[in-house]
Amino acid sequence: MNTKKINHIGIAVNSLDASIPFYRDQLGMEFEGSEVVEDQKVKVAFLVVGESRIELLEPTCAESPVAKFIEKKVKAFTTSLTKSKMLLKRLKR
Repeated sequence: MNTKKINHIGIAVNSLDASIPFYRDQLGMEFEGSEVVEDQKVKVAFLVVGESRIELLEPTCAESPVAKFIEKKVKAFTTSLTKSKMLLKRLKR
């Protein structure tokens, strides 16, 4: 099986307002608009790059699966960053 193209990729973000300018202005993606998907408890922004779409997913409430995903990943990243800083301090000694 050979993959020919990617239809879309979803990226969880805390804020569409804070994230859209980066994808649009810095990466040059075309912003197509946004919509709320009530049953998924998210607001989705649609951006296009070539034949692919990027969907930025902002949770609309703390119970959203996307909110829980972000919380879990932020904690994992923070733990990883803390361990890296501790290792760097040890290496500098």
